Amino acid sequence: MTKDPVLVPQRTRSRKKQKLDFYRLALGDKDIRTALYTCDAFIELIRKWQGPKLPYEVSEAFFAAILVSYSRPFTENNFPGLLPKQWRRFAGKELQETHDEMLKNRHSLFAHTDAEIHRMTIIPDGCLPKSIGPKPPQTAYMIRGVLLRPESVVRYRAVCADLQQRLEKASQQALTDLYGGMELPNREFSMRFDDGL
Repeated sequence: MTKDPVLVPQRTRSRKKQKLDFYRLALGDKDIRTALYTCDAFIELIRKWQGPKLPYEVSEAFFAAILVSYSRPFTENNFPGLLPKQWRRFAGKELQETHDEMLKNRHSLFAHTDAEIHRMTIIPDGCLPKSIGPKPPQTAYMIRGVLLRPESVVRYRAVCADLQQRLEKASQQALTDLYGGMELPNREFSMRFDDGL
């Protein structure tokens, strides 16, 4: 005698949970898209730069904007929380290594002042270090840090483009799952984090 198969009920996510998942994806898409567009603007600036060398402060400002925006979905926050771990994984080794580098650089270079990264040296009066130019009129200091090479932005852009395309596709699918086929108001409305609209 054959036993009837036991049906195991499938757990479905509540509408509230679906909304939270969608919100994380949509915010992640927005943040990564911002990093991607900032990469594009930086690459355009580098292409058009006429001077002998791009100033450090300009490069640092672009990298700060790129890395802070890129890292938001992966950094602790109260609401809506981190993107699930699957979004930290990339198909190619170079993309994965660059993603890891971007998060590390955000934490060590731009989000925190780490004495191991931002090393200070004192320049005694009369000392003529090549890197600062003429003799300082008094004792001075210099903070040395890690300089990101402007050409790194090309690798950063590739990671942003890969992740942004995946997030956009997933957030559009989540939006369709939430609201597709529903009768919706004929006006813009705020998403509530409950089981309703």
